[in-house]
Amino acid sequence: MHQLEAIDAKRYYETFFNRFQRMVDSDYHASASILEIYQGLPVAVDAYVMPNGTVVGLVKLNSSEFKVEVFSGDYEQVKGEVRNNTFDYMIPIYPSHPTSDDEVDATIKYTIETRLRHIDFSHYLKDVVLGIVNIEGQISEISKTNPWLSKQFGELTTMLSTTRKKAEGVSKMADESSVRLRYEGYEEIVGFLESFDPATSPQQMDVIDLEKVRTFMTEFIRSYRATIDAKSLAKEAFPPFYGDYPYSVELELLPNKNVAVFFSKATEGMRFIDRQLGFNEFENEIKDKSFDYALGLPNCIHFDKQGAVHQAQVQAQIDLERHDLTMALEELPGSLGEIENQIIKIKKSNPWLEQNLSELLRTLETCNKPVKKLRDRIEKQRNSGLILRSYVNQYDSSISIFPTSGEVPSAAPPVYEDVESAQVMPQASFAPLIAAQGVAPEPVVTPPPGEYELQIPVSGEDLVMPSMEATSVGATAGSADLNEIRSMLYTFERKLADYEKRLHYIDKYTEMIQRQQNKKFKAQKELLALESRKGRWLGVGLGASALVLGTILLILSYQEIMDLINDLV
Repeated sequence: MHQLEAIDAKRYYETFFNRFQRMVDSDYHASASILEIYQGLPVAVDAYVMPNGTVVGLVKLNSSEFKVEVFSGDYEQVKGEVRNNTFDYMIPIYPSHPTSDDEVDATIKYTIETRLRHIDFSHYLKDVVLGIVNIEGQISEISKTNPWLSKQFGELTTMLSTTRKKAEGVSKMADESSVRLRYEGYEEIVGFLESFDPATSPQQMDVIDLEKVRTFMTEFIRSYRATIDAKSLAKEAFPPFYGDYPYSVELELLPNKNVAVFFSKATEGMRFIDRQLGFNEFENEIKDKSFDYALGLPNCIHFDKQGAVHQAQVQAQIDLERHDLTMALEELPGSLGEIENQIIKIKKSNPWLEQNLSELLRTLETCNKPVKKLRDRIEKQRNSGLILRSYVNQYDSSISIFPTSGEVPSAAPPVYEDVESAQVMPQASFAPLIAAQGVAPEPVVTPPPGEYELQIPVSGEDLVMPSMEATSVGATAGSADLNEIRSMLYTFERKLADYEKRLHYIDKYTEMIQRQQNKKFKAQKELLALESRKGRWLGVGLGASALVLGTILLILSYQEIMDLINDLV
């Protein structure tokens, strides 16, 4: 490998993670706990330089120290790494990748905000599981002091166990699906990179036109429906995109030959509208656009039948898994409602346990809230227009498989986690960074802006995002330690909240035991006093009876005693 290539790739990843950490500390600290890359710092990066100049960085989290190693690689080798899941995240350096601080920041923001928009089932369902575990613990303690409730609590315990396993199953299914789809996406990206040929790619882009895109989308929709039909599913198992057919389809071809596709439910059969838009025109329209689904197609794919079938099959599999998760989630509110009704039933038949059972109901509410919030996020995402797969974002945010051209817009608005309307963000075009050995690199010249990010709306939590401004690379070294402490404190606070919740339950249980013990001691004291009074009056009665009997005997034997005395005299 050329020494200059190794130095350039190494420098890029060093800059990326340095600025990544500073940006999270500055602008995304409140969300730091759910940013896996941030939590996994320092990282180790194996950077593979491909034959066509692209670089694939395989990131391993929680390394003993930050390090970047650069190797000469080939596509099959990297695909093997992807299939074996030997790393945690992939960060490619695409052809003509930008290296200015602003461009790196744009890439980092896209990476962070994509993660924040992701609906993490396990993030919510772990609170459901924790709440159920707490209820099971409370019931166990109540049963120890009230064994006659074992029959009533037995049914409730079974319901709790079933619901807990269901929540754990949904969480596990979501995690496994997310990980698998991530690595499948990485393998697909490597395939896109492999198809890039600097000699022929510009000519390939030139042949992309509206007719070709319309034919591609017609085959995409047909293949998507055929893939779902082949599953022989019940009607309720159909994913929404399948069930909402037919659509009014709007195709918009951008100057850099990326394609934005918008689907709206139609009542009079399929209808296509295709337009070729400039960036400014697209930006003005997208803010107020209404649609049910959106799909982004990058200019690097082949707009042919084979490509349409592949994209449709991948999308169908994603939608089926997503819908399965949603249906599994929909079962939880009903299960939690049955648990609530059972607790109320026990409460009515055991009024002396009202305080304990009311505490169970309050704990159960901590299970209902995260489920409701998760369902609300899914519904909000649905109402705002569901994203199918948006490679337009990825391939225009910080990468350019092919050169771009078009109008130059004004500065773009910031992107927040909850986006009510789609936004288009300008990006700068750039020249290749990696040069041949022995050739002095040309001076870095900031090129004019020419690329755009299509930011299709995705719902997120109602969080107020802090300022998007990142700190400079020259920030003080002590800030890293301070930010690490902040992150540790944030994690500690969450754990502390869980422990405080458990301690609260322990305190309540202790109070209950103390009250029961006090009642027992009081009852025993009253019993001893009663027995003491009984013993005292029994002694008095026995003594009186003995005195009476003695007097009677004395009277009866009086004459005999007198005769005995006279004889003695």
